Amino acid sequence: MADQIYVPPALTGNCAFFFDLDGTLAGIKPHPDQVVIPADVLQSLRQLVQQHNGAVALISGRSMVELDELTRPYRLPLAGVHGAERRDINGKTHIV
Repeated sequence: MADQIYVPPALTGNCAFFFDLDGTLAGIKPHPDQVVIPADVLQSLRQLVQQHNGAVALISGRSMVELDELTRPYRLPLAGVHGAERRDINGKTHIV
């Protein structure tokens, strides 16, 4: 019997993408200040934002300020400090 390959369903307009930063969008480094998101990864995020009506967000233990610095020039929806700081798709900030 041949191995079966799973083919996921096509993406629809009602999906969203949530990405962690350290170890996912950027490599793990010995010190947090050494982390950089590669330019091609940032461009891919931007393309996802455009293709999926902004339904892309970052989630991290880092602060929103740190996330904004790492993702410049883009300003994405995000959850920082493990969800204690959040910015929604309209740019409104929510602090717990």
